[in-house]
Amino acid sequence: MTQQYPKRLIEADLPIKELSKLRNRRPPSEDIDVRRVGLWWSRKPQHQARAVWLALLLPDPVDDCTSDRDRTHLREILLRHSYLSESGKKTLLGLRTDLLRLCRDLAEPSQITSQRTINALREIAQVFGFHEKVALDPFAGGGSIPVEAQRLGLTTIASDYNPIACLFLRSMMEWGRQLNPDQLDSIVAAIEHTIDAVSTKTAGLYPKHPKFGQPIGYIRFRQLKCEGPACGRNSYIAKLLGLIAH
Repeated sequence: MTQQYPKRLIEADLPIKELSKLRNRRPPSEDIDVRRVGLWWSRKPQHQARAVWLALLLPDPVDDCTSDRDRTHLREILLRHSYLSESGKKTLLGLRTDLLRLCRDLAEPSQITSQRTINALREIAQVFGFHEKVALDPFAGGGSIPVEAQRLGLTTIASDYNPIACLFLRSMMEWGRQLNPDQLDSIVAAIEHTIDAVSTKTAGLYPKHPKFGQPIGYIRFRQLKCEGPACGRNSYIAKLLGLIAH
């Protein structure tokens, strides 16, 4: 007999429009982040990644395979932390809406330091065994996805082909866990100094073009001949070079 598992919350719904609006309210240029040293062509919005992870981990209370025990736990936790609405107390659709509201709040930068949100997440992580789950991201890049998985309590494994990305991952996922909030000001100052120093040191590699302005990368083309016996066509591949943004 095949065991049936409940659908995840993300399979039912996710407040995409609201999450997008939150991202638009906080331009990436405002971040003080070690990853600003490099230019990432496919940067994932970190706060939204937090919301997506929670929606991936929680069961959809409306799904028939979700146990009454899990529904009760969800209602009790949301009630204790003022997330449960009157509709959520009475209907499963209302409970789903309240869980989606919690996901949306997680994408609000100010909420991650809210004691109410922290306590709700801690209880949810304990009840649903987040610490027993493993998140694997072999193409982690700057680390938005694995960092947020680790924040929610998952055992997280992340890597990337780019050695600069691996350095960023280690600084956030290993060294960062050993620091305390009292060191935040000195950390921010060190990151800003690093960004300025790298930009100054590499400025000569990115001279301004008199017409097009400041370059942020170079593309190198290479010609290859098709190895097909009856082909012989020439094709071109492009490689992006230069990842320092000024």
